Amino acid sequence: MGSSKTTVIILTEYYYVADSEIEGQGCFPKKDIPKGTVIEEYTGKIISKEESDRLDNTPEGRYIVDCEGIFIDGNQDGNDARFFNHSCDNNVYYKIENNRFFLVTNKDIKKGEELTWDYEYEDKEPIECKCGSHRCRGYMNHPEHVVLVTR
Repeated sequence: MGSSKTTVIILTEYYYVADSEIEGQGCFPKKDIPKGTVIEEYTGKIISKEESDRLDNTPEGRYIVDCEGIFIDGNQDGNDARFFNHSCDNNVYYKIENNRFFLVTNKDIKKGEELTWDYEYEDKEPIECKCGSHRCRGYMNHPEHVVLVTR
């Protein structure tokens, strides 16, 4: 059985960062992108879990990704992948391969459509979602992890 390798296509020339209706800035393709395309590797400084925990819930910790226990801080030496916003109706998913974090399209994406992935936070306290999609669950947490309190 052969091993599959991810071929990274650096699409910085194909997408741009601009103001987003979801939150702050977002990434938008300059052309149509087919389903299954590896569009970017999330990069940044590798930091410790302790540093990640210290930065959690601070502006400096906003772009930290947990890549199977390796913490990538996109705010330090990161690329534009840090501007992919969350959506409950995402058009990109993440794929971890050899301790690297890739963003891959899960459907055909039209030029100008915001590139989004489902953050699926593991926090138990709900983190408000602002995606505005018809599939919005109201929070950015993974549905299995969140504990909703009704009053």
